[in-house]
Amino acid sequence: MQVLVMLLLVRKLVFVFVSASSGNVTAGQKVSWIIDRLNVGDVREFWIVARSNATGNWTNVVEVNSTENVTVVDSNVTIDVRPVNLTVVKTANVTVVGNNTLVNFTIVVNNTGVMNATT
Repeated sequence: MQVLVMLLLVRKLVFVFVSASSGNVTAGQKVSWIIDRLNVGDVREFWIVARSNATGNWTNVVEVNSTENVTVVDSNVTIDVRPVNLTVVKTANVTVVGNNTLVNFTIVVNNTGVMNATT
């Protein structure tokens, strides 16, 4: 018995990492996981990390089938990616300077969005 699990990440999610408790995993925007045998009562897990690269709502579907059951069973989850709203203002203490004059800049960055901004 062989079980195949497939997940195709939507374009707005970029693959970062995958780990599985057992089996063979191929990674990328299309993640496939082959489990050689899944006995009655057995549970296997795998973890995928993806980074959102745009705001919006996306639904990803994972499908599973086996050599004994060709019916595709699926499950989905919808992710709501909220935007950060960054503003930046730069000011200088002078607008006209002579040669060899120091200029002080002030830079203010503000996040008025609903999510934390990270690198």
